[in-house]
Amino acid sequence: MRIRNRASESGISLQEILIAMALLGIMLIVTVPNFNAYLKVTRGKTGVSKLVGAMNLGRQLAVTTRDTHLVLIKADPLNTWQLLNTATLEVVKSGEMPVGVTVEVEAVFIFDSSGSCINPTTYVGTTPTTQYVRMEALIQGSTLDRYTLEVAPTGRVKSTRERVDS
Repeated sequence: MRIRNRASESGISLQEILIAMALLGIMLIVTVPNFNAYLKVTRGKTGVSKLVGAMNLGRQLAVTTRDTHLVLIKADPLNTWQLLNTATLEVVKSGEMPVGVTVEVEAVFIFDSSGSCINPTTYVGTTPTTQYVRMEALIQGSTLDRYTLEVAPTGRVKSTRERVDS
């Protein structure tokens, strides 16, 4: 008579499957909200980097072509922006902000042939001759990232981010 040894049996029991599914469910509950917040932060950073790139390109083109270039940022429903050659009225580059990123303050940045920003404006918190644009990206609930792009009269572009909980 042969005696079966239970240790030699292979397979997965129902209890093991249920425990694995419970652990997987707990991990999903914890990570999905964080992943969504991460995606929203990434969209904000992407929008800002596109605008900084467009402004730096506008400044570079103004210097190399000796034509004035401007970057126009609109607070319309699509939050669009355009880089234009003012001499030819040609749109060099354009785009829109990623979903969830809104432009709070519209702005026009004009770069002359020396690469300087020739239309300085002011707002609270900067030096008196700084041109700026401000954007917001809603992260989660009442938490958002506020991005401020500043262009000094010399044409230097700087971006800052602050986390705001309201």
